[in-house]
Amino acid sequence: MKIIDVSHHNGNIDWQTVKGNVDGVILHCGYGQDLEKKDDPRFREWATECTILGIPFGVYLYSYAKSVDRIEGEAKHTLRLIKGYNLSLPVFFDSEEPGTESVAQACALKYMEIIKAAGYTVGIYASESWYKSYMSGIKDCPLWIAKYGINDGQPHVKPSIDGMWGWQYTSTGTVPGIEAGSLDISECYSNVTSTPQNAAPSPTLVTPVPTPDESWKGDKSIYLENDYVESWQHAMNVGFDLEGADRLSCDRKWGRDSQAFASAHNLWSGQIHNCPTAIRWLRTMLREVYGFNKLDDIGEWTDYLTECVKVFQRNRGLTVDGIVGKITTYWLLSGEKK
Repeated sequence: MKIIDVSHHNGNIDWQTVKGNVDGVILHCGYGQDLEKKDDPRFREWATECTILGIPFGVYLYSYAKSVDRIEGEAKHTLRLIKGYNLSLPVFFDSEEPGTESVAQACALKYMEIIKAAGYTVGIYASESWYKSYMSGIKDCPLWIAKYGINDGQPHVKPSIDGMWGWQYTSTGTVPGIEAGSLDISECYSNVTSTPQNAAPSPTLVTPVPTPDESWKGDKSIYLENDYVESWQHAMNVGFDLEGADRLSCDRKWGRDSQAFASAHNLWSGQIHNCPTAIRWLRTMLREVYGFNKLDDIGEWTDYLTECVKVFQRNRGLTVDGIVGKITTYWLLSGEKK
């Protein structure tokens, strides 16, 4: 059976179209400790849509825990988000963060203990090599194992692990209804049913009420509102000599207008417009927020700045081109360290 897993990075999703092309979905609910800023911003919206449309779904939480005493917070995070939803598929502990290898198995066991006690079916997600190296002592739970091979969107060599719940065989798949150019797809070997695996009540469905126009937010999956955005808006206004109606509002909101500006005005070594203030902003962000301590405050583009941008992109799984466009700018403004 065909299962997909999605997070807000997959962009907008037409769930009615997706429904006819998959057997179930694993939704990213969040990562790390129980803080609202660590929630996946699309989780509740998508969980409710799957509920309404009858699409079987489960969830996964990306773990950052480097000690077992951090697991309670991650388990509470998961339980807060899934409360009120009937999950037809398991809750998965996503173990892949560098630096957690030595405690991966112990953390997973503690997480599963807490989630299982709350009434949910729970398992682990890991690559084949990670599981065999750090978690092979875990057997009696749903094992969702990743192995891509040539990663061309099709299944090839199956992981050599007995009793798998599912095999994530690609990160470059496509499914009608999902605009992202690449998608995680898995084969599931367990029956997918609409029978809930936990005793929590279904969310109360009410007649939808008109929602306010939020088109000004642009792509909501990358919408931000913080002080970093305001500093970027100011720097772009000065750096690109924006006047009158062309000026960005310094409103702290990374919405439609700011996103469009970032798409049309890239910062890179080959840019034509001389904008030292914008480049100085980039250097300051990379140095003071993300630890590129050798960058100074000059308003010039250098080969070393290009390399710093590429490292920043590589660490976040972005296209590594040294060009600060819309998506790289979003990650700069997010303040999220990797």
